[in-house]
Amino acid sequence: MNARERFLETMLFGKPDKVPLSPGGPRESTRAIWRTQGLPEDANWSDYLWDLLGIEREPRVPDVDLGLYWDTFRMKPQFEEKVLEHREGHYLVQDWMGNIT
Repeated sequence: MNARERFLETMLFGKPDKVPLSPGGPRESTRAIWRTQGLPEDANWSDYLWDLLGIEREPRVPDVDLGLYWDTFRMKPQFEEKVLEHREGHYLVQDWMGNIT
């Protein structure tokens, strides 16, 4: 099974031969802490992680820029962003997705 077939099988709740692992990159502050915890200064964090875990690295599927951005996928219409309540320095708000926090 190639990477594309595996991805589609996973996303469509099928039966992939194995679950694809594609970790995102860490923040700079996280890498700095990892260095204090033993990540060598000159090591590529990604290569080091795969070796440390003993996982065979799969060829990376190239990223494709479709020219779409998060704002493109916003709900339409959006909820009105508003403060619902302000009490003792705390705010209860509704965001553009309707979440009350």
